[in-house]
Order: sequence, then C-alpha cells, then structure tokens
Amino acid sequence: MIYISKLAYIVLNVSVIIFNALHSADVVAIAERMAIVKHTILDLSGKGGVGKSTFSSQVSFALAAKDFQVGLLDIDICGPSIPKILGLEGQDIHQSNLG
Repeated sequence: MIYISKLAYIVLNVSVIIFNALHSADVVAIAERMAIVKHTILDLSGKGGVGKSTFSSQVSFALAAKDFQVGLLDIDICGPSIPKILGLEGQDIHQSNLG
C-alpha cells in the first residue's frame, strides 16, 4: 500500500468528486484547455505560516515580469490568502464550465 498524506487524500477525493460532478463535455473542454499548459509548480507544505502564498505570489510576479503567462490557484482549505496578498479582496471571481 502506498502512503498518502491526509491532505493528498482530501485533494484526491475532492478531485474525484469534482470530476464525477462535471458533465463529460465540460471535462473534455477543460482537458483541452489544460493541454496547452507547459509547466506547473506546486508549492506544498504540511505546516501553516511558512510563506507558501507569499512565495507563490512572488514567483508568479517574477514569471509574469518575464512575459510568461501565469495562472495562480490558491486552494487553501483554511481560507485563501492570495487575494489579500494581491490586493484583490472583495473582487468577483470569474467562474465558468471551461475551467
């Protein structure tokens, strides 16, 4: 048996639930859009308060300054801090079935 941390297990379960809840056409559309993503960076720690969001936002700014297209996803279970770091608190979030 492969050991999976509680966080990874939760993320996997949430991913399966989301995947199962999506209509198959939506899944195909999301997969097609994600196919153009060349690189992903995961900033993960089992401890809070170590600067994951600060690091992620700074890496995003640095890559964007070099003309890379950057997307930043904050899936913090205890509450996302990226909107606060970026000064976007209270802003609407764009949501669609296309990912």
